[in-house]
Amino acid sequence: TKIKQNNQVLSFFAERSVSLDLYRKVQYVIRTEKLTEDPVMERDVALLKLLPQRFRKQLHEEMYLGILMNLKFWPNGVKTREGIFLTEVCHLAMEEEMVRKFQDVFLPGTECQHAY
Repeated sequence: TKIKQNNQVLSFFAERSVSLDLYRKVQYVIRTEKLTEDPVMERDVALLKLLPQRFRKQLHEEMYLGILMNLKFWPNGVKTREGIFLTEVCHLAMEEEMVRKFQDVFLPGTECQHAY
């Protein structure tokens, strides 16, 4: 429950004598970003991994093709000419990732692991 999770955060900070200022900032992020209310992600649905590949490809195409086609670097007509390629990109190279407003995506001096 939310109360239990908040109590765990408080205990964690108290046991380590972490500053009250940092605790307040963390609580603000938890409260405003509703960190205890994560959406269901594809990787969390075990049965989806058991689907035949043709259905998983179609699922990924429906999830990601619109996003992929909105990228401005595609030449005109790529959707009709390169449909199979784009389906494979959707299926093999794209996955869901949830990033919150206060979450660090890129940190100076670190290597990038993903493209967002």
